[in-house]
Amino acid sequence: MPKPTKENWKGAIWVGTALFVENLFFEPLFIITRGFSSDRFWGTGFQMALDIFFITLGVLKYKSAPRWITVTLTIAIPLAFLLLCFLISFYFHTAA
Repeated sequence: MPKPTKENWKGAIWVGTALFVENLFFEPLFIITRGFSSDRFWGTGFQMALDIFFITLGVLKYKSAPRWITVTLTIAIPLAFLLLCFLISFYFHTAA
């Protein structure tokens, strides 16, 4: 199996960024115009967490970070984002 090059990791960064921007701008419009739904919000939250995962992994691999930093940050940052999504969803659920 061929080893990914720096250009492959740069591609992962661009794909993750493009998907993140798409979810950041267009998904809230659907949520706002069709009413807040936890299911719709969680779908967007998981998509954005996956985008953040690819961006983080791509950046750390592109910069040749040590493996322990790569594993720790690649897991911790998307989990922190999912926790933020949970708190936002809980706030809007209790406010309604």
